[in-house]
Amino acid sequence: MNALEELVAAGGELSRFFTPAYIAQAKAYAAPLHVRQLVGMGLDLAEYALIFGLALHVKLYAACEQLAARLAGGKLEGFRKVFARVWKGPGLGAAFLFVVAVHLGFTALALPESVYFDFLREKREGLSTYTAGAFAYDWTKSTLVYGAVVAFAIVALYALMRRMPRRWSLVLGIAGASLMLVSAALDPYRDRLVYDYKPLAEGPVRSAVVAMLAKGGVPFQNVVVENLSHSTVRADAYFAGQGPTRLIVIGDTMLGAYTPSEVAVVVAHEMGHLRESVWLARVASALGLLLGVLLLDRLLRLCARRRWFGLRTPADVTGFLVMIFAFELVTWTVGPASAWRSRARESAADAYALQLTGDPQSFITMMTKLTAQNRADPVPAGWLEAIHASHPASARRIAMALRYARDHQIALALPAPEDAVAVGETR
Repeated sequence: MNALEELVAAGGELSRFFTPAYIAQAKAYAAPLHVRQLVGMGLDLAEYALIFGLALHVKLYAACEQLAARLAGGKLEGFRKVFARVWKGPGLGAAFLFVVAVHLGFTALALPESVYFDFLREKREGLSTYTAGAFAYDWTKSTLVYGAVVAFAIVALYALMRRMPRRWSLVLGIAGASLMLVSAALDPYRDRLVYDYKPLAEGPVRSAVVAMLAKGGVPFQNVVVENLSHSTVRADAYFAGQGPTRLIVIGDTMLGAYTPSEVAVVVAHEMGHLRESVWLARVASALGLLLGVLLLDRLLRLCARRRWFGLRTPADVTGFLVMIFAFELVTWTVGPASAWRSRARESAADAYALQLTGDPQSFITMMTKLTAQNRADPVPAGWLEAIHASHPASARRIAMALRYARDHQIALALPAPEDAVAVGETR
């Protein structure tokens, strides 16, 4: 049953929530994004085919070796022994230059697409508040920070592989799995790279949110506002961290446009995610990571033994590209299953929010506003929803609230067709 059929079966009429013109606008907005996603996979495959087919990564590493040799000496001479001890031999400088060059190369290839889809098109659609300077600043900052983290992480990985050629995968797998179990504690600090937090001021919204958290028995550190308006008009809210570090983060784009009860429903939805078997999922993910690293070790050994992709040894740093390629192949393969799992989680969180609040009216008005503000398609094609969507279609989520109201005999004040979301509304 597609989203529209589910809404009708629940007793809803799409025209009461969204005008035909809005639906056409949302579909027109989404269509290039779907094409981008599908075509992007093909372009990525073509990139790797070109790189491996022409041995560009091998040639790039040779150039990095030459550059590292020219840079060696002088003030760096005193560090050579330290570098050699860390790397267990020469080549640390070339490896670092290679990883940085690969990152910069992929970043440069993706830049035109990012500028068009993430800035120019969003500005044209009225969904972005970025200036050109602010977009360039945030993009550059994120790229440099991410690039530095990736470069040091990959170089450290290959240093471990060179020092412990037979046990590196087990050591890395156990360390990575352990970090995954506690990584949620770092969530409150990740978005601070671009956005700022400030405590939510006292008032009706904070009172409604705190009351909802108390009703659900959820401990937290604070309720904060994230300045999403720095870059977008879209709305969002989420929980970051766990236990003593948990923050309830509400985008400032949600304040003012949503009633306190609607914000409370959003918070109740996020509380629904806390009821999931978090540790089971984390343990499964940690075990999956450990297995993945062990399989990666097998793959690199096979490639080196057969001289695939130009690898001479499993610890050849040019195998960094093989790692990325293998990761992307796995991601594409499990993508639909991952999307299905995500939709199931979101539906369960919606059901919990309705049960906790007992307020399908606020759920429906919140979902209508959120759909319009984020320019979402409330009734996407079934195959697109199945393959790509991380959340159920808005029409399905409204249908759930309609069924809840019917089952609990709660009267609803549904909007008249003339009050439905129209073209260009962000509410």
